Amino acid sequence: MELRELETFRAVATLLSVSRAAESLNYAQSTVTAQIQSIEREFEVPLFDRLGKRLRLAEGGRRLLDYADRMLRLADEARAAVNGHEPTTGTISIGATESLCAYRLPNVIQVFRGRFPAARVRLHSGIGSALRRRLGDGSIDMAFLMQGTAQDNDLVVEELMVEKLVVIAAPGHRHANRRKLNFSELDGETVLATERGRSYRETFEHALERAGARPAVTLEFGSIEAIKHCVMADVGIAILPEVAVREELARGSLASLDIQGPAFTIVTQMAWHRDKHVTSLLAAFADIVREKLGAVRRQ
Repeated sequence: MELRELETFRAVATLLSVSRAAESLNYAQSTVTAQIQSIEREFEVPLFDRLGKRLRLAEGGRRLLDYADRMLRLADEARAAVNGHEPTTGTISIGATESLCAYRLPNVIQVFRGRFPAARVRLHSGIGSALRRRLGDGSIDMAFLMQGTAQDNDLVVEELMVEKLVVIAAPGHRHANRRKLNFSELDGETVLATERGRSYRETFEHALERAGARPAVTLEFGSIEAIKHCVMADVGIAILPEVAVREELARGSLASLDIQGPAFTIVTQMAWHRDKHVTSLLAAFADIVREKLGAVRRQ
């Protein structure tokens, strides 16, 4: 198996199209097909499921993709080290929580692409615990997390900004216009929560527990957008980062409950593995993050 075959596999796995991968690599389609078949013969497993004209990553392909990313990044780093300079092309893999993917990083990526048009960014969404594991195994280069101030000895963690958390409800909810609610008054509410592993869910659950309030039921969602729409429909209440619901609060399609006590906050952090070689591209991305999110912090 050669690096060029891995590069071809990664292109097909990203685009899920042999023709588009061939175009992006300036190869003939037959060349792309032959290289994929060569890898499949070597591993003796299919990399893709072929459903008519559509491609989908098979289990073997999903497992290989992370290794391919790491091997190709290491090859880029080796070339840079031997040549004595860092490239302005290549790929960086960034992981982030859903809120940061949607509301903080798009502007950063836009600026980065403007400065490094030949570089590529692979953006992976996930919960904090999964992203920290991916930093540990090297399948992503850098992660952006929303969590408390706890440090990880294996990671370099840079705190970027404090994010406010808000408890949201439908505008017609019985507590929507109340002032200075106690957590105990949320006893018996239906709580709409993100999956376990997000620190703001844990923050909310601990606050309810300390007040002796028990949800009637907790409904778990894998998507913040799904939570927002269900709250709008008065299915229950939820806690989310303010940045994720700012537009809905301004429009009046969601209400922020006035909970008595200190404001809930969480810290947006930038992290990478302590042993990770920070390339010039990755360092440039980090500088843009500091530049753009620093401007947000100062507003």
